[in-house]
Amino acid sequence: MVRVGTHGGMFVGMSLGGVLAGTAGSGWAIAAGGALYAAAGLAFLALRIPATAPTGGGNVLRELREGWTEFTARSWVWIIVLAFMVVNASWSATTAVLGPAIADDTFGRTVWGLLMAVNSAGLLVGGVTAARWQPRRALVFGTALVLLQTVPLFALAGPSPLPLLFAAMFLAGVAVEQFSVAWEVSVQENIPPEKLSRVYSYDALGSFVAMPVGQVAVAPLAAAVGPGPSIVLLASLTLTAVLAALCAPSVRALRRR
Repeated sequence: MVRVGTHGGMFVGMSLGGVLAGTAGSGWAIAAGGALYAAAGLAFLALRIPATAPTGGGNVLRELREGWTEFTARSWVWIIVLAFMVVNASWSATTAVLGPAIADDTFGRTVWGLLMAVNSAGLLVGGVTAARWQPRRALVFGTALVLLQTVPLFALAGPSPLPLLFAAMFLAGVAVEQFSVAWEVSVQENIPPEKLSRVYSYDALGSFVAMPVGQVAVAPLAAAVGPGPSIVLLASLTLTAVLAALCAPSVRALRRR
């Protein structure tokens, strides 16, 4: 339900942000986003979380080592994280850098905002679907579905009709959220609760490091070969990374409890 609420907010935000950027300009859209961040910060001040007693001696280096041991002890964990470093870098480079540039030269910023909103709608639908049904081998099923995220990349790389782009973005959202729920369930079922936050830390580190790296690296690439070929390369890297993860026996063998 938390993910459903998050993606519902993303859908509304992407829709309104795209319209605002197209009608009033990017500056006003950014200002509105900043105001919403401030409102979210005020809302967090109202949270009341029960105090918990600290565990262990508070040795940060020891806790990092313990987290790394748990992270590397299960090959399916680090294989998926490595694969999604490529997936996240490629998607972030496309949606944050190349996509808006292509939109400015073709169908416009408002349509781009609506495309991202449709992707968020797909995430919402994927979350609702995953909450109601997950296969026994959820991780390999969800990972395989991420191959569909390359469809909007290939569509964006060349002249494609807008209905195809909208359908592809929606489909990618559904697929990725199916994976996200499968990943969360797999980690929570197989990692000891007291080690969970440390494993999630390494997972988040891989994801968040990859995104800005992709955004920075794609600019000179696009300047050298053009946005279209750059997106094709990113889509190909995504395909390669996901297929490599699917070849891992530990990913294919993991089952829900």
